[in-house]
Amino acid sequence: MIIDYNLYKIFLAVAQNGSFTKAANGLFITQSAVSQAIAKLETILNTALFVREGRRIFLTKKGKILKEYIEQGDKYFDGAQEMMSKPYRENHIDIACADIYFKSYVLPALKRYMQKNENMTFSINSKSDYKYRISLVESNQCDFAIIEESEKILSENVVCKKFATLHYKLVYNPAYFNINSDMPIEDIFENYHFFVQTLGTRPRSYLESVLDEKFPLLYSEFYHVDSLIDAVEAGVGIGFVPVEFLLDRNLKVLDQLTKSVTVNIIYKPHNEYLIKSLFDIE
Repeated sequence: MIIDYNLYKIFLAVAQNGSFTKAANGLFITQSAVSQAIAKLETILNTALFVREGRRIFLTKKGKILKEYIEQGDKYFDGAQEMMSKPYRENHIDIACADIYFKSYVLPALKRYMQKNENMTFSINSKSDYKYRISLVESNQCDFAIIEESEKILSENVVCKKFATLHYKLVYNPAYFNINSDMPIEDIFENYHFFVQTLGTRPRSYLESVLDEKFPLLYSEFYHVDSLIDAVEAGVGIGFVPVEFLLDRNLKVLDQLTKSVTVNIIYKPHNEYLIKSLFDIE
């Protein structure tokens, strides 16, 4: 049974506004047209969708179920319209992703994908500001973005799924330091130069809350995690970094401090097929 989607849109407007009049005003059609559309939909579905009590209307049980389904589907219809409004470049993927995530997670997936799609190209926006990356997806300038945590500022028409988990730990180069793994955290910070990601990042905020006044006096902030790891590997200090990014580097891990951070992938519903083709995530 195929039903004109406009009937569903009108039903949703009435259900969300709780009023035929408000729905009509919002859709820029007459109240009579709204009433006819609801009557037609109820006839097609052979069920009552609203109960009328005087001037007030209420959803029936089936009406509530239909509203929930349409609200979910509505995201996909709106997403399809947004996709059609985006400047289209065939066989091209726009990505918003910090360098470290691109190298560790996105690039391997792209290499596999491009082996099957030889004419595929991509562009990468690697600005570290997660809010900026989110805005690129919201405005359809990027097909997907990788961000730490959900930040709970995403609009309803953006899909957010867990992509990876990072485990921040203390690391050092044993070729330069002979640190006892049982050494108290205060002694470590008192005797060694400490490296942390730049002010405002989750790891830095976490350390400030955990260490309080014990935060090391001798420390350096890095904008990029890669640069931080390079400094640790060069033996000029110890750092607080995700162990997932160490790769084959000759660095030792201390367990005195641990912070787990969820990394998410965000995208519009119309890019669901692309995401599933690139990454093995549900």
